[in-house]
Amino acid sequence: MSVYAGRIASTYAQLAARLTSAKVQWIQVAVVFCLSVPLIYVLPEGTKDIAASTLVVGLMTPAILIAVWQNGTHGVLKSSVFSALGTLLAVRVVALLWSPEPSAGLPPIILLAQFMLTLLLLATLPQPIEQVAKVLQRFYWPLVLGLAAIVVLFRVAPAIEAAYLDSVAGFFAGHNTIGALFGEGRNNVLDPAKSGGLFVNANVAAMFLGVNGLAALAIATRTSSRFLQLTGVSLLVTVPFTGSKSGTMLAVLLPALAFAVYRRRFPKFTILKRHPVASVVGCLVILVIAAGLMIASNISFSALKSTFGERTIIWGFAVESFASNALPGLGFGGWAAEFPAYAAEHGLYKGTFPPHNLLLAAWSNTGAAGVLVTSVVVWIMLGLGFRAYRKAPDVLGFIAYSGAALTWVVIHGMGENTDVFGDVHFIPVVALLICYLIRFAQTKRESP
Repeated sequence: MSVYAGRIASTYAQLAARLTSAKVQWIQVAVVFCLSVPLIYVLPEGTKDIAASTLVVGLMTPAILIAVWQNGTHGVLKSSVFSALGTLLAVRVVALLWSPEPSAGLPPIILLAQFMLTLLLLATLPQPIEQVAKVLQRFYWPLVLGLAAIVVLFRVAPAIEAAYLDSVAGFFAGHNTIGALFGEGRNNVLDPAKSGGLFVNANVAAMFLGVNGLAALAIATRTSSRFLQLTGVSLLVTVPFTGSKSGTMLAVLLPALAFAVYRRRFPKFTILKRHPVASVVGCLVILVIAAGLMIASNISFSALKSTFGERTIIWGFAVESFASNALPGLGFGGWAAEFPAYAAEHGLYKGTFPPHNLLLAAWSNTGAAGVLVTSVVVWIMLGLGFRAYRKAPDVLGFIAYSGAALTWVVIHGMGENTDVFGDVHFIPVVALLICYLIRFAQTKRESP
């Protein structure tokens, strides 16, 4: 018996050594990041739209857990944000018990688990952010820039986008999603004034470009890479080509705010303190630039009013439903079952609109407990930068741009159908930012 136990222990040790080797871990990181840009969907229409990245992370789960056991997570596993995410996952699982359509709850549960596993994968890396940047610069950022180029191409040549949607789009956006795009699942990329690239929603495309642009600038503050600086600026400049109104404004305001926070700590950039008039003028210039970008993107205030009007109808249904389902919510599938009738009464052309608000979706799917835990997750995510600055003020640039990226995810989540991490495309880059913010927050500050 002891001989067999010895062989099992030896086999496990060899397997663990191979799975946790630096080479294997870097391959895993490269694959996870690369599969998040062009999502690959191979299952045919009529089945579930499951991205290849989700399947791959699922297959990596044993290796990730072994790496956690062998290498540790540099404090990520014990962090408040990971505990909050675990609690949110548990709440979603429990909500299946009273959901009218439990299968509708599987995608958000699986994607949240994928996000947590990706966070653990990155947490097991012993290397600093500078080393990770080298891998991403070789594989990930060129793909993101390629997607940005597709967004621009589709905006200036809508016929090409139409041909893409009619042919191979199902392999990159989900066959069921594309199958419903021209029916009850219509989305805004069908508008010639919008461009989503490989996305079917221009607002989420703008969010993806903006968050990645800010992430590139965040990492550039640690590496001084001119390539990353140019990548970050290029991605942000591409955002208006999506036609997203909110995305265009955030692409101006959030980078400007992050830059102001970053440079404020150096004596030669103390204009905000010493020259308040100049600061006001600078803010006006930013607003003028934002207005110019809106005009260049054919954004009108009437369009803003129209979009907001649709959102108020959606949110009005949530307010009415809350009165009778305050604690349990509607459960997974409940919104889709009850909203169409309300939409028809109020003249909304599409009765399949989801809540379009992160917190309302949390309440609808998982009740009061879900919206409470979701709020805690958001609060902790946005507070990571402040805790990191107290322990590691020398990484203020990374903190500022990372905080701006996470803020973008939250702001857009209040008006779109996205999760606490965005959507499946965002999982690796958001996990990377959170992972290193946690590391910096746990840095032992040297006493003066």
